[in-house]
Amino acid sequence: MTVGGYNATFKACFSEDLFFIILIYGTGFAEELSLNEKYLENVQRLARLEEGQKAIIARFEAVDKRFDSLIREMNQRFEAVDKRFEAVDKRFEAVDKRFEAVDKQFESLIREMNQRFEALNKRIDSIENHVSRLDNYFLTILAAIIGLIAYIIWDRKTAFDAVYKKIEQLFQDHIDQLHYSQPISSQVTYDNNSDADLSNETSSTRYQNNAMTIPRNIQEQFQNVVHFMNQFPETRQGGMATA
Repeated sequence: MTVGGYNATFKACFSEDLFFIILIYGTGFAEELSLNEKYLENVQRLARLEEGQKAIIARFEAVDKRFDSLIREMNQRFEAVDKRFEAVDKRFEAVDKRFEAVDKQFESLIREMNQRFEALNKRIDSIENHVSRLDNYFLTILAAIIGLIAYIIWDRKTAFDAVYKKIEQLFQDHIDQLHYSQPISSQVTYDNNSDADLSNETSSTRYQNNAMTIPRNIQEQFQNVVHFMNQFPETRQGGMATA
């Protein structure tokens, strides 16, 4: 092989190797450039993600602050509501105490009213018993009065019967024993229509017209006795009974 041929072959080989080397180096450089670009893109994405996360974190912090403020306000409101409920509970307790006091007062009033009604019932019972006793006493007294009146009437009747009989006997004895001083033209007359009553009551004393004379003093005494006795209704009833 000649020197020219050798050089030609060497150049051909060297050119081919150089081509492959340049090709490989170019592809590697291109790959490196693509990797750098991807890295930069990733870095930019990460930066954007960090910024987004920061914004999200800021928003969450703001939301947390709002929630904290809302929770704080709600707690304050609930505390105020609790205080109001406590005040209402205290008021209800005061009202309950007042109702308890009113209930106690009503119970005491009812107790006093029951005691008063019991005392009044006892008084009414005692008054009824007293009235019943008074009724018994009244009936007893009335029966006693009626019995006493009946006894008085009976006693007067029996006494005046005896008196009438005694007067008739005395009058008859005087008529028989004494002399007749004046003739009597008619039946013996007495004051206040006593002669008619006596003639009806005393049937045993009979007089004959123009048959006997009576002393004037005896006649006047007899008229006075009859007039005095006729003033009492018992004597009239007794005289009628004897007649």
